[in-house]
Parts: sequence; structure tokens; C-alpha cells
Amino acid sequence: MKHLFSMATLLSLLIVSETLAQYPVKTIRQIQEVPDSVLNSPPPADASPLLGDTVWVRGVVATSARVNGGPHLWFTGDRIRFAMKDPNDSIFNYITVVATDTTFFNGIGLDLLVEGDSIEVLGRITEFRSLTQLEVIKVTDSYNLLGTSTANLNAIERPVSNFYTGITNTRNPGEKYESGFVKFTSLTVIGTSGAEFTVADANGNQITVDDQSQQIFSATPPPAGSQVNFVQGYMFTNSALGWTINPRSTADYSVAFAPSVANIVRQDTFPTSTSTVTVKAKITTKSSTITAADLYYSVDGVFGGKLVMTTSDSIYSATIPAANKDSALVTYYIRAANGDGKVSFSPADTVN
Repeated sequence: MKHLFSMATLLSLLIVSETLAQYPVKTIRQIQEVPDSVLNSPPPADASPLLGDTVWVRGVVATSARVNGGPHLWFTGDRIRFAMKDPNDSIFNYITVVATDTTFFNGIGLDLLVEGDSIEVLGRITEFRSLTQLEVIKVTDSYNLLGTSTANLNAIERPVSNFYTGITNTRNPGEKYESGFVKFTSLTVIGTSGAEFTVADANGNQITVDDQSQQIFSATPPPAGSQVNFVQGYMFTNSALGWTINPRSTADYSVAFAPSVANIVRQDTFPTSTSTVTVKAKITTKSSTITAADLYYSVDGVFGGKLVMTTSDSIYSATIPAANKDSALVTYYIRAANGDGKVSFSPADTVN
């Protein structure tokens, strides 16, 4: 009986292997490529031409499934996720690979794949939030480790305008770099939300630096006005179907931080026409030192002057002279500069 069971098992394995071999082999580009005429159509269509097909795909693991053997790199709930690259192409050469049922796929070692592994994997082509994915088929022989690759996995530098015109996402040529590792340079932070921050180039094209990697959740985002020397990450789409760039960690971006001006208060008494008024603020900087902190004020719309603020343990203060006028409207703002040559204003709109 034991001999019969072994023969039956072997036969079953042969049948499974033969069945898996029947699926076609496709390149990442064949899965991802959409003609310009389609990408340029209103509205643009960007779904894979092989949507719904089950195929074998070869490539190089571009992002490890786990961070140093610990937590999953990309947030996808209870799923394994990594990016795969075909080094034989320069466009349409990345794809996101996902595997549901982590217990099963952990059991066959899919979660142990690391950057540089050359693999072939069997999966079904799906779309999630306009992102083409290869969803691994739940069978034991769904992937094969072919060796270690020496392929170039460095980021490719591109302008933000490849992905956004102003705040409108662009499918051509953006789609050619979907799931790809892209680098932007010379940007300015224009807003923050949680660990995420939005940057813009000199022409006002904007993109969000997203936290789909679980490695920047606890990081403090650079404040508005900060200069981003570079940011590199993987190009995914979010719930609004727009592009986001996703660093793997905080090492994937470099910021020349502008000063932070916070907690602005004035003395808690009602000023009279003959009262001086002291204003205080906490002014700090992350990357260098504060080189200037000044308070500018006006009385009834007439510029009153610039007051150099004095400091004690990051608390800067200046005293506005008495207006010597009944019902005078006194307005003011603070300007701070640091050793990196970066400047912040509070409030940011010094006109209104």
C-alpha cells in the first residue's frame, strides 16, 4: 500500500506539473504595454491587454517581500507584495506581484524572496485601483528560483511632468513606468498629511510622497517650504487612481529642511494705545541652525518695521512698540532662516 501511495503521489505531481506547463510565458512588457493611442484617449485606458489571463513571467525581484526578514515592506493587508523587473526592457518593465493567503505562501517560501533574486512565477493578471498586478496562483509550484541576478536595480530619473500636469495625472508616459523605481529631484514641499507630504517642481507639477511602504509611518514629514534634494520610490496608484511615489524608507529622500515656526503667542492682556506687545514663537530647524528670526509689523496697513527676535532655548521673542493710536489695527508675521539658506514665514501668506 505504501508503494501504491507513492506511485499515486508521483502521478499526481506529474499531472500538476504538466498542467502548470500549459500556461504561456509572457514578458512583463507584454503584460504592461498599452499603445500610446489608447493612453492618449479620453478617458485614457490603461488596463493590461492580458487582463484575466494566467501566465508565467520571469524577472528580478526589485523589492524584498519583507524588511530584513521582519514585517512586509508594502502595506497590502494580509498579503505578500513585491515589485519585479525585467532588465531586458527600459519601459513597461516593472510589475507588482501579490500573493493572497500568507500562511500558504509563507509555507512555500515566497515571502523569503529578496532583492536580486531571479525568478519565474505563475499568476493571474488583475487590476487594483488602476494598478496592474500579477496575482500568484495558489499552488505549490507557483514559482521557481532561478538564481541571483546582477541586473541594475537603481532608480531611473524622470520629471514629475511624466506623471502629473499640475494636479492632473498623466497616463502617457506615466504608465510606462508603472510599479517602476523612479527618482525626482529639486522639489519643494507644499503640504503634509500624516507621514505623507506633497511636493511640486518649479512648474507647479505636484505628486504625493506616499507611505505604502510601512517604513515612514513614524517619520516626521518635512514642513511646507522645505526643499527636497531628491526622492526615489516605486510608482503606484492610490484610492483616487492618481500616481504616488513610494519610498522604501526615509533613506530614499533627502530634504534641506526649512525652519519650523510654531506656537506663536502674544502676552495675554488687552493692549491699549500706549501698550507694547511681546510676541513669542518656537523656532527650530532640523538640518542646521537658525541664522535669522525677525518679526515684521504694520499699523493700519502702514509698515512699521522689522524687529530682530531674541532667543532663549528655541523660544524667540520681539516686542512691538506702542501704536499710540486708539483702535489701531496691528498686523505682523515672522520670517525665519537657517544655515541651509531655507526660509519660512508664519503665516505663509504674509499679504493676507
